[in-house]
Amino acid sequence: MIRPFGLQDAPRVRSLQTRGALFDLRRHLLGSPDPTYAAMAGLVSGYRIGARTLVSATADGLDAFVQAFPDECGVGWEVTHISPALDQDERASALWQDLLGAAVSAAAAQRIPRLCARVPQEDAVVQTLRRCGFAMLGCEEVFVCHGRHAEAPLPAGLRPVQEQDAFALGQFRRRVMPPLLYQARWSGMEEACLSGPDAARGMVWVEEGTIVAHLTLQSARR
Repeated sequence: MIRPFGLQDAPRVRSLQTRGALFDLRRHLLGSPDPTYAAMAGLVSGYRIGARTLVSATADGLDAFVQAFPDECGVGWEVTHISPALDQDERASALWQDLLGAAVSAAAAQRIPRLCARVPQEDAVVQTLRRCGFAMLGCEEVFVCHGRHAEAPLPAGLRPVQEQDAFALGQFRRRVMPPLLYQARWSGMEEACLSGPDAARGMVWVEEGTIVAHLTLQSARR
């Protein structure tokens, strides 16, 4: 039986979270919150903060959970944790399909138009997501640098993003991103979200008055 997380499920999630699949390397590197804490924060706050969490407890003792956070603009949900991982139990693949199906239904009930997942290139995970109705929209690589670098002057053409760049950045995304990926990632609501004061973040490279590159900066808790 799959149900929304309740306080009585905290010990179950705590025992499962170290056996889960790693989703969204970027979120993990920037300091992803503890799944148990995120589940409890979502519940007690009425989901103003924290994560949406669904748990499964079966008669044969196979417990599991799936967790999703709102994306940065609150338009969609991003799957951040499923436990147990596919290699932890031979029944996990079927359980993943049930959990993800329940997550899609929960998102639809809240009128959330999109549920997405960022996963490493693991064939088993990707194939399971495909069987659940997910489509591959693009690939990204995540790099981390632990070193410190001395400050240096910005090269010509590179400058911080300014609020008045919002329209030009929208045009830039439409020009360089594959159409299907753009339609899935940048809805009208997201464009509006990134057109306000929060748009003034990151760096742009400008040549002859045209933005030719954009680097987004995101702060981390650590």
